Amino acid sequence: MPVHIAVMGFEKNTSIFDNARFHENKAIVIRMDIKDFFPSIKAYKVKQYFITLGWNQSDAECLTKLCTWQSQLPQGAPTSPRLSNLVNYKLDARLAGLAKKFNATYTRYADDLTFSFTEDKPALINPVIRMVEKILKDEDYTLHKRRKLHIRRSHQQQLVTGLVVNHHVNLPRSTRRRLRAIEHRLNTQRKASLTPTQLAGWKAFQKGAQQSS
Repeated sequence: MPVHIAVMGFEKNTSIFDNARFHENKAIVIRMDIKDFFPSIKAYKVKQYFITLGWNQSDAECLTKLCTWQSQLPQGAPTSPRLSNLVNYKLDARLAGLAKKFNATYTRYADDLTFSFTEDKPALINPVIRMVEKILKDEDYTLHKRRKLHIRRSHQQQLVTGLVVNHHVNLPRSTRRRLRAIEHRLNTQRKASLTPTQLAGWKAFQKGAQQSS
C-alpha cells in the first residue's frame, strides 16, 4: 500500500525543497499544524494497516506491538516516520480531495499541512480551515490551535517548511543576508559565527533550494 502523492516527508526522493516547490508563486498560502502528531497515531491504526497488507490478526498484533509504545507511535523511533505516512493514506486523500474542490494544492510534511491557492479569494480561507479541522477530527487528530495559523498572501513573505515560495523557492531574505555577511567576514579574515565548512554547507543548501524550482 503506497503513501499518498501529497506526502513530502520521510519518503525517498522527497525533501523540504519538493514540499515548498508545490506552493511557489501562489496568491495565498495557508499552513496548519497537527497537534501531537505521532502520539495521536494509535496502535489500532497501525494494526489495521498491517491487516490490509494481508497479515492475520495475531501477526498484525505482534507487529503493532513492535512498532508502538503505550498504544501509540513513539516519536523518535526509526519506524515511526514511515508508518505515519502509510497509515494516513485516507487522511491525505481526504485533504487532497478538499484541496481539489477549492482548486488548491495540498501537501503534508510530517505534521505540517500546506494549502495554496492560485487566486486570492478571502472567502475561501475560513471554510477550508473549518473543513480541515473536521477531517482531522474524523481521523482522530486535532488542529494545533495554540500555534497561530499562517495565512500569507503574495505581498507577504510566504514560508513553507522554512523556505520562501513567493516567486521561486529560496532561503528567507534574512538568512541570505546573514550568510553574505558571514562570507564577507571570513573573506576579510575576521571572526564569524560559522566556519568556512559550515558556510559551504549553507551555500550548498541554498543552491539546492534554488535548483528545485
